[in-house]
Amino acid sequence: MKDPAGPFTMRPDERADCCAGCHLSWEESYVLGFLPLAARGRIHQEHEAFRAYRRRHGDWPRRALMEHAEWEDAVFARYLPEAVFARMEHEHRALDFKIRNGLPLDD
Repeated sequence: MKDPAGPFTMRPDERADCCAGCHLSWEESYVLGFLPLAARGRIHQEHEAFRAYRRRHGDWPRRALMEHAEWEDAVFARYLPEAVFARMEHEHRALDFKIRNGLPLDD
């Protein structure tokens, strides 16, 4: 498996709720193409900041990930096709559960 802190390409049907790194990569590979340029730029920039934080501290910035996901949900609801949005809601809920329960984000 590739380093979860680094980007890699994933197919739309791959499971990406297993870890934060997979989730970010799945979004970048599949979801960003549906969004306006400004939203793409912000998401990419924040994802890179999360990866940098993980490399420095050995864990993901949990509060920042939750806030980022809330903002993404609002953007995704506006621009994503219904099926893709439903998938992203599932992804965000799975990561939210892990964060709120103190579970590892790299499993």
